[in-house]
Amino acid sequence: MKSVAFDPAGSRVASGGADNLVRVWGAISGQQLFVLEAHGGQVNGVAFSPDGNRIASASNDRTVMLWDLTTALPSATMTGHTNWVLSVAFSPDGQRLVSGSTDYTLQMWNVETGEPTGAAMTGHGLEVWSVDFSSNGRRILSGMGDGTIRLWNAASVPMEQTSWVLSLGISPEADRAVSGGGDGSMTIWNLGTRKAEGEMSGHQGPVLGIAFSPDGNQVVSGSADGTVRLWNAESGDPVGEPMTGNEGAVKSVAFSPDGKQMVSGGADDSVRLWNAETREPVGKPMTGHKGDVNSVAFSPDGQLIASGGEDKSVRLWDAKTGEQRGDALAGHEAPVNGVAFSHDGKRVASGSSDKTVRLWEVETGEPSAEPMRGHESAVNHVAFSRDGRHLASGGADRMVRLWDATGKSIGDPMAGHWDAVKTVAFSHDSRQVISGSQDNSVRVWPVPEDWTKALCAKLTRNISEQEWGQWISSDFDYDPPCPGLPVPGGKAG
Repeated sequence: MKSVAFDPAGSRVASGGADNLVRVWGAISGQQLFVLEAHGGQVNGVAFSPDGNRIASASNDRTVMLWDLTTALPSATMTGHTNWVLSVAFSPDGQRLVSGSTDYTLQMWNVETGEPTGAAMTGHGLEVWSVDFSSNGRRILSGMGDGTIRLWNAASVPMEQTSWVLSLGISPEADRAVSGGGDGSMTIWNLGTRKAEGEMSGHQGPVLGIAFSPDGNQVVSGSADGTVRLWNAESGDPVGEPMTGNEGAVKSVAFSPDGKQMVSGGADDSVRLWNAETREPVGKPMTGHKGDVNSVAFSPDGQLIASGGEDKSVRLWDAKTGEQRGDALAGHEAPVNGVAFSHDGKRVASGSSDKTVRLWEVETGEPSAEPMRGHESAVNHVAFSRDGRHLASGGADRMVRLWDATGKSIGDPMAGHWDAVKTVAFSHDSRQVISGSQDNSVRVWPVPEDWTKALCAKLTRNISEQEWGQWISSDFDYDPPCPGLPVPGGKAG
């Protein structure tokens, strides 16, 4: 016997063994109730669903099987592992399964369809002997043959493509994404099912920049092949001929807020504007950077363009005249790899190979916060949430980090990628962060809930100074956390 499990009511026991069978027993009587027979190899793991109506089993035949206990027949056979499956567990809501295998991976499954929900979770260097969900279903715990344990975010199951993910665009409705690969491929993803739905083919080099049009109907891409391309977002077909003129790789692209223009930055040290309808250049290239332009972004009102470059600077440009506005924003000590405007247009964020993220005031060009430190290597990309509360950064240290509007770090870094994070973006409801990595995967992460906002929504008054010392810390000065609510012994906070 290799595995046993009680049902939720404690009235039945399931067992799996070397005879390739799953057996169900009465927990009190000890009598065998029925035998589930279909596996072609030893059964290593069994688990009851939370409602007790199903059993999942893991086997040396490389499959996970789902059994309907009302019929004692298999309802699904889940294939994908390339070696023995050693363990299996249901999520608390019964809608998902996770399995661990001697192929060194974990896989999440949809219970209703029997299909994988995203790519396999990699990172273990040995067999995965044991898996389980946390009680709230948000985390997965896995145990390895060498005694180590890993904790996974159940909401960040990867979507995998055939090459490094170097760029990422999110549709305005946040239901689709397009990722750009190191092999020139572009993959269209359904963010609901986390499955690939199509390809955009045409680039002859790595795809370094991607953006959706504001109406979601088109996608623009820039590539190391020196071209900018426009695509039909629904069909994946190219719109017209490639836009040429750059004298080197196109490293970043963006649409204007009205969708009428596109901007690109590249290895020829220039920022260029394009007419989205005619696909012709608009005006002359904007020059000023002393090296590659790594990132470009439009301001929300379309009046300004921000660019970040190898020359360690951030520059602002007038989108109508093409003239540089003011002096370069200087402070980074290494190339600037990513720039983004806040959604009120008042600030620009920049991420650099100096391992920092910086915030700048657009009006004055001055820093609006101290450099944000936390990444252990180059910061490759930055993005603001639409609600303006959060900033995300992705780095060569394989981490995604969250920051608040003042530049303070939020929570622990989001760990799961096993190679550099090249691009990050927020969903349009600001509740998720999407990241793309050189590990060939796209991941979706939940944004942590603001505990103060959640707490204050349930209170009718601020916590007292005594409660502050008990629940927060007596080492910090009392600061009522709930604006507008009464402060014990005083006025409203």
